[in-house]
Amino acid sequence: MRAQAEAAHANGGVEMYVVNQLLGQIPVSAGLVVTLLKPPPGTAAGELSDIALSLGARGEDVTMTDLPAGPAVRHLYRRRPAPDDADGNKLTVTHLDVYLAVPQADQRLLLSFSTPMEPLADALVGLFDSIARTLR
Repeated sequence: MRAQAEAAHANGGVEMYVVNQLLGQIPVSAGLVVTLLKPPPGTAAGELSDIALSLGARGEDVTMTDLPAGPAVRHLYRRRPAPDDADGNKLTVTHLDVYLAVPQADQRLLLSFSTPMEPLADALVGLFDSIARTLR
């Protein structure tokens, strides 16, 4: 966990939230990493639609959406671990990445949600969307 937090911080991560609870008799696990994306020196951040086009070109589930904080790119995907995953992960992980423009700055805010809770993934994605809509 510490190595993941350090890697996130090295890549612009500014906040990390982890939920690992037992709700009733059901274990629930999810995470959120908030990352401030800055363009390389001497370049501009580009348009959010450029992010959507780039992800969409790879055949990913990408949509443009309007949130209270403004336009956003919504990227939903699932990753199945390799049989020889170095971390020993055996679970499919559902991810929802939401990219937003930072007002008055040439930066992007990335909300990276994830959960290994495959049976509950769709419900948790609904929760992740609700959290993204709280940004103003």
